Amino acid sequence: MATEKSTSYSGAMIMLTATNYTLWIPGMEDLFSCKDLFDPIEAKGKNPDPAKELEWKKSNRKTIGQIRQWIDHSVFHHVAQETDAYALWKKLEDMYQAKTARNKALLMRRLVNMKLKNGTSVAEHTSEYQSLVNQLSSVEMPLGDEMQALLLLSSLPDSWETLVVSLSNSAPDGKLTMSMIKDACSTKRPGGRTWAPIRPMPLSQRTKEDNKWVTNGEAGAGAGADPLMAENLHINVITVE
Repeated sequence: MATEKSTSYSGAMIMLTATNYTLWIPGMEDLFSCKDLFDPIEAKGKNPDPAKELEWKKSNRKTIGQIRQWIDHSVFHHVAQETDAYALWKKLEDMYQAKTARNKALLMRRLVNMKLKNGTSVAEHTSEYQSLVNQLSSVEMPLGDEMQALLLLSSLPDSWETLVVSLSNSAPDGKLTMSMIKDACSTKRPGGRTWAPIRPMPLSQRTKEDNKWVTNGEAGAGAGADPLMAENLHINVITVE
């Protein structure tokens, strides 16, 4: 059902959950603007023109309806009784963007403990990572680019160790950047293919193709490949659509 709603709004809108508020809020604001439903929010729930009370009530109800249809069932029960659009809006903000020490600590802990999971693409992982970074920024805890890069690098599993070491040793002036990490994690070969370490694999079970590795956009194989990578990792070719 969420997928159907997403495609109905040019694929830009997502359902609000307990973990994606910073991604959800800009899309919701755009939706309000497109449907001319921002008045109850901008006016902070107060009708600026008592002579148009009926129109105000309709606008308030439509705004509530728009918010609720983009809220996941796990969140809905928290705001199910709200009858004022602005009160509903503020309640969600207080729940998921509270600038409390506890909320900051929880977000930071999630970021520090985040790891690339087996079966999750690098693109999905970096997107989830960026969402946490954005949430920290929204509670006045912005992270510098180098710190973001270091934490993203540390979120990669042991099977990426050679890449981690290689990037760490080649960083200009010893400073890593987010663009360096993202580029290295999605290095593409001609034809739109990218290399990504998936799992340890015994040397006897690998093919010549498995022993290839991409460094700075060029493929290496055999004697030209990283020996540690070739010995310990299975490199999988993934076709990028």
